[in-house]
Amino acid sequence: MYRSVKTIMSAIALAVPLAATASDVEQAPKPDSPPTAQELRAQVREWQQSFHPARESSAKRPKIKLVPVAGPGGKMSGEHRFDLPDGCYYFSAKSVAACQRMLPTIERLRRQGFRIVNVEVGAAANFSHHYAIKTVPTILIKHGADVVKLESIQRPDGFRYSGAQPFEGDDWYERSPLWQATNLNKRDITLDLSSSAGRDLARRLAAQADVVVENFSPRVVEQFGLDYESLVALRPDVIAVRMPGFGLDGPWRDYVGWALNIEQVSGMSAVTGYADGPPCNVQGPADPIVGVHAGVALLAALEHRRRTGEGQLIEVAQIEVGAAVTAEPVIEYSMNGIVRPREGNRQRGYCQGVYPTDTEDAWVALSVRDDNDWSQLVDAMGRLGLLEDDRLATADRRAAAHDVFDQVVAAWSQTRSPANIVAALRERGIPVEEVIAAEQMYDVPQLDTRGYYEDFEHAITGWHRYPGWPFRISPGPARHHRCAPPTLGQHNNEILSGLGLSRDELAALRRDRVIGERVMS
Repeated sequence: MYRSVKTIMSAIALAVPLAATASDVEQAPKPDSPPTAQELRAQVREWQQSFHPARESSAKRPKIKLVPVAGPGGKMSGEHRFDLPDGCYYFSAKSVAACQRMLPTIERLRRQGFRIVNVEVGAAANFSHHYAIKTVPTILIKHGADVVKLESIQRPDGFRYSGAQPFEGDDWYERSPLWQATNLNKRDITLDLSSSAGRDLARRLAAQADVVVENFSPRVVEQFGLDYESLVALRPDVIAVRMPGFGLDGPWRDYVGWALNIEQVSGMSAVTGYADGPPCNVQGPADPIVGVHAGVALLAALEHRRRTGEGQLIEVAQIEVGAAVTAEPVIEYSMNGIVRPREGNRQRGYCQGVYPTDTEDAWVALSVRDDNDWSQLVDAMGRLGLLEDDRLATADRRAAAHDVFDQVVAAWSQTRSPANIVAALRERGIPVEEVIAAEQMYDVPQLDTRGYYEDFEHAITGWHRYPGWPFRISPGPARHHRCAPPTLGQHNNEILSGLGLSRDELAALRRDRVIGERVMS
C-alpha cells in the first residue's frame, strides 16, 4: 500500500557500496589522511580471502576493516558514502568494473546477516496500492534496496486479500499467495495517514528519501501533502515517480485505474479472445508492465541526478503504457483502415493452437511454420493422404482453412499422451511443448537445476518456495531474495525508533491506532 525504499545502487552504473551492523564492524585505525582506493580494496580483498561460507555464528564472521571518514558530511571524489551506527564510512568505487567485482562480496555479506544501512544514492519512499507499483521497488530490491512498505491497519494493502479467504482465520490477510510473492525482502510499517500524527511521520520518512513512488489518483497524495511540490520542499533533489491510472491532468485525472479497466480502455481486451467470441479481460498483465516502464524511467532519473544533482518528476500514466503495448493493431488501422478480428491462439503466417491429449486437462501447444513442418506433422500422424488435400496444400490455404487444420490435429492428439506427442514432434523439428499447469511448475527440471526457486519461512504460513529473479548479471549475486514477506506492521518498532520515537511514544501511537499489527475489523 505504502512503501519507503532505501536503495543500494548508483543508478545504471551498479556502483554498490558495503555496509554492516555496528557489532560486525572492526574499525581500522583512523589514518592521518584519507585512504586511497587501492588501500581500501586491499582491505576488502583480505576479508574476501578469509571468507568461508560454512561460518554461521556471529563470533566466527570475518571482520570488515573499514576506514572511517572524519565527519558525517565528509565526501571524497568518486566514493560512495554509507552510514553505520558508529559513524560514516567510504569505500572507493571509481570504476564500474571495481563495483561489479564487489557484487559477490555484497551477496556474501547479506547471507551472513550483515545489514546494509544507508548510501549516498539511496532512500526512496513508495506510497501506493496493489500490483502495478510493486514492480518498481522489486527492481530496486534486486540491486540491494532496503524497502520499507507503508500500509495501515484501517486500510491495509488491498492486494493482501487477493487469493486469500476469510475462512482461513483472523489472520487471513497474511495468507495471500499473490501478496507474498510480490513483497519478498521488504520491511513493513503501518501509519494511519488520515491522522495528523501519521501524516507527520510519513513526511519525516519522505524527507529522508531519494525517491518517492506512488500510484494513487492525483488527488490522494495531494490531500496528504505528499505531491511533488511538497516533497521538493522536504528535499530539493527528490525524484518523484507518480503512476496515476489516467495521468495528472485531463478530464479523467481523478478516475481510479486498475489493471482491468486499463486493459479495456487501452485496447488490450479488444484484441484478446477467440474470433467468434467476445473481448476477454487479460486479467492483470497491465500492472507489471506499467511497473517495469516506471522502473526503467527511475533508473534514468537516478543517473541524471548522479550527473547533475537534480531531482525530477516522472509521470507514468498507466493508460498510455497500455496504449503503447497495444500499438500494433492501432497502427495497422491507421495505415490500412483494417480492424483485425480477434484470433485466439492463432498467429499470422503460422498454423498453431493448443490441443487436447488422452489425459484429462492435459494439453499440448504446437506450431506449423511452413510446408516442411506440415509434411513432418502429417508423417507423425500417419496420415500422408493429407498432403493431397487441396485445402491444406500451402501455408496460405492452411491459414484460410485453420478450422479444418485444428480438427485434424485434435483428432490425432486426443488419442495420445502429452509425452508421446512432444517426443514425436520434437524429433521431427516441429515446435511443440506440453502446457504446464501451475502445480507442475515446481517440477520443471530446468528451473530446479538452475536454482530459480528459493525457500523461505513466513511467520504465519511457514515454509514456501518463491519464484526467483528472471535474469542474472555476472559477476553478481546468484540469489536476490533475502527474506520472507513481512507481516502487517512487523517492523513498526524498528523503523519508528530509527526516527527517534521513544517506547512511550510508540505505545501512544498504538493506543490511538495510528500504528498497529492487526487489521481493524
